[in-house]
Amino acid sequence: MAQGMWEILSQPERVAIMSPTDANACFHVVQRVNDNAVLYYYTLEREDVDVRVRAFILAMRVNVGSDYLLLFRTLDPKKYFLGNEDCTGATRRGRKKIEPHKENVWLDAFVWNMYEGHGDDSCMNTYGGELKSTAILASRWWHIEILRAAQIVESQVTGSLGLLQA
Repeated sequence: MAQGMWEILSQPERVAIMSPTDANACFHVVQRVNDNAVLYYYTLEREDVDVRVRAFILAMRVNVGSDYLLLFRTLDPKKYFLGNEDCTGATRRGRKKIEPHKENVWLDAFVWNMYEGHGDDSCMNTYGGELKSTAILASRWWHIEILRAAQIVESQVTGSLGLLQA
């Protein structure tokens, strides 16, 4: 299960299922560190909200004995990438009429999933971490969206429909 989940989460075109259904999400690979780590530039926005959530997300797979740990950590853009540059983007002079202004908000999150093998055909998944609220989603809704995405990933990996129906 962890291997199948990692195959989905390490590909930008497939990881987009991890985004809320009523928002536009984009994942762009910044760097593939190795087979077990990828750095994404992530944006999330909804048409009805004047905010764009942005993040640099480091996704990692760690082998812990016979089990696997998947880690997702946002990185501080000023500390690791942009230095003293303005993190809100380029000047908007002349663009206001053709492109509505969106305030840029940087996501701060640390999420982990532990997959422990239980027998030949099953595993136990433990999820935890911290997700802060944004103008797009409250933190409680982020967790519901992650549960929804986990169900989609499980059905893609195992071929089952899961216990809950959409």
